[in-house]
Amino acid sequence: MKFHCYERVVIFIVSIVFTGATDNEIKDSDVKKYVYPPPKMRFFDEIGLIPQSCRYKGLKYECGLSFSCVLGGGRPLDLCSGGMIWSCCIDKDETNSNEYPSSPVTEHGLLNNASCGELMTRSNRIVGGHSTVFASHPWQVALIKTGFLSKKLACGGALLNERWIVTAAHCVATVPPSDLLLRLGEHDLSTDSEPYIHQERRVQIVAAHPQFDPRTFEYDLALLRFYEPVQFQPNIIPVCVPNTDENFVGRTAYVTGWGRLYEDGPLPSVLQQVAVPVINNTVCESMYRSAGYIEHIPHIFICAGWRKGGFDSCEGDSGGPMVIQREDKRFLLAGVISWGIGCAEPNQPGVYTRISEFRDWINQILQF
Repeated sequence: MKFHCYERVVIFIVSIVFTGATDNEIKDSDVKKYVYPPPKMRFFDEIGLIPQSCRYKGLKYECGLSFSCVLGGGRPLDLCSGGMIWSCCIDKDETNSNEYPSSPVTEHGLLNNASCGELMTRSNRIVGGHSTVFASHPWQVALIKTGFLSKKLACGGALLNERWIVTAAHCVATVPPSDLLLRLGEHDLSTDSEPYIHQERRVQIVAAHPQFDPRTFEYDLALLRFYEPVQFQPNIIPVCVPNTDENFVGRTAYVTGWGRLYEDGPLPSVLQQVAVPVINNTVCESMYRSAGYIEHIPHIFICAGWRKGGFDSCEGDSGGPMVIQREDKRFLLAGVISWGIGCAEPNQPGVYTRISEFRDWINQILQF
């Protein structure tokens, strides 16, 4: 998410919110800085109409009440804009294709022993500024804000284990858990015809960092727990958390999301990735001064970007992962997308919440 600190919207923080703790509705004016309407996606067949049909893996099915689907021997999927009440009823024996390496995968596509930060795709190459390969970022999470027959892809996140994800506090601080939906294993928002299906989970607990400051975006971190554990498969694998205090300066980081392709630009349907160098925070402050901004960037943040600009995260990417590859080829979560000014402007690098500074807090929350 990109905007200057003086334009930041004041939001209120709840450290840990349980489902049903609040019934306050979020007005458009409250979230306009955070929610950017996605392009036409499979969420709706026609704007303003309840869909009567749906498509799954290239085949057409009917939408209907979920319990009727189950009673009829079908399998309801959330593809008809009505959650799991009004759903897409597919054949119960419909299975996923298995086009990816099968050694760690069961016949149903689930991983027997998923190690953090591993990739199961044939190619591990990541090129900045391009669409990703399916399952090349299996820890990526799409954070969706829901309403009655409506869904908005609002932010990103990263999978930590079978029950928890991490995202930015400013993405969720004012939203009841019941209005949040997590989509894991997603790649192309415009199709369901992918080698492995995504999984969706409803949020049970939102644990925002108690020191989160909406004015400065310091401590911009939140953990979300979902009701049912996710099942690991080649497109759903947790990312590693740093176990040292390495600053990563000079290392290449990879940032992913479905945010805008450029400032005020279109939103992509395919998950995007960009490669950016990690820079020293003092240098980061100096670069911002060169661009005409006075920004204090303490060590709880980590900066990444090019002096000439051209590569960056943008609106809609907030909360998403910034990962770095370890020597053992696994990927660790170095940062979570927090704030910046503009998108990919010269001397205006992206600013991320530094995960290594919150390792103890994360481990403490994950005990719940």
